[in-house]
Parts: sequence; structure tokens; C-alpha cells
Amino acid sequence: MYVYRRPHDYRTDTLRVHLYGDVLVLKWPDQQNSNDALQAVNADQASDNTILLRPAWLFDGATDYFDFPATTYAGVFSFAVALERSDTTSLDPILGTTDDITINTDATISVAGASFDIPEIVPAGVTSIIIVTRDSSDDVSLYYNGTASSSNPQSVSGTVAFSRVGNDGGGSNWFSGKIGELLLWGQDLDDSGTRSATHTILNNKWNSVFWG
Repeated sequence: MYVYRRPHDYRTDTLRVHLYGDVLVLKWPDQQNSNDALQAVNADQASDNTILLRPAWLFDGATDYFDFPATTYAGVFSFAVALERSDTTSLDPILGTTDDITINTDATISVAGASFDIPEIVPAGVTSIIIVTRDSSDDVSLYYNGTASSSNPQSVSGTVAFSRVGNDGGGSNWFSGKIGELLLWGQDLDDSGTRSATHTILNNKWNSVFWG
């Protein structure tokens, strides 16, 4: 059993969801609040797996997903995720929402049918750290493995309510690969200089590959 220890180095005052730690039956525990990610159907639950001997979920890219209580962001928000993609043949959404924004591991953000295109592609078979943040001007920026996208920023306004891991929320695209840790903040990480620190913590923990 992997013993969870609260990461005091993370910014926690605006941390809304922190999915990480031992795999439980039909549940991925939220270590920050009570927003556990749940799956009521055994056949649709991701499989118990590891990244560097730390607990992770393996999503099959076809039916596996988790739902958690929707966390709503009318203004600034950020999320960070440590993942290992299985292939590069599909959109592979990390998070789904009840609204109109989906973040995909082909390094695009889909906004009401549009696409936030990133020239670099998240590779398969290696651990990557992805951070997305929206600031007070509604500018959304994406960073992965320490590199800012050359397409930053993209304007995305309106309320976003994240509520699903591993599926885009509409059921048409599925994540294929491992997810070890996911954090959601009601905070623009850049405004306090914590984005790079967050990346460093996740990189050291999950040993992501720097590239690009």
C-alpha cells in the first residue's frame, strides 16, 4: 500500500480537487475535499496500475471513466495532471465538463467545437506533466513538461464545470493510458509564481521526460 502524505509544497488554499493515492474499489479518493471520483459500474472502472511504483489508473480508451461532483469556475482556474499516454491515434480527453470546454492529450483544448491547437504532440509511453491555467482576462494557457505552448494564450470566457476524468463528457472520446495524479485549483497559478513550482514537484514525483 502506498501511504499518502499531504504535499505541503503545493498551493492548497484554493485547491478544490486532488485525485491521488491508493486505488479503492469503484473510487479514486480526493485527498483535499470530498470530491471523490466515482464509477458505479465495474466494467467501466479504470484498472489498478502504477507509474514508477506509485498508484495510477489505467484507462482502456473505450469505456473507462470516473465522475466527480462538478467543480464550477466562473473566473480563474488551473489544473495539473501527471499522465502516461498509450498511443497518439485519438483525442484522448483528460477532463470532461458539463459545459463547452474539453482538454485533450493531443495538446488541444476544444472550445464549443473550436480547437486550441498546440504544435507539439504529447508522446506515448512516457510520463508527461500538463498544466492548464486561465487568468483574470479569460486567457487560457497550456504548458507541458515545462514548456509553454507557442499558441498561448487562447481566450476562453464563461463558466466551466469540470466533472469527469477520462472522457470528454459527451461520451465520444476516451482517454487511453495512465493517470497518476490530478489537481484542480480555483486559482491562476501564474499570478503567484507557483506554476513552475507545481511543475517541479510533479516532475520530481513522476519523473517526467523533458522534451521540446
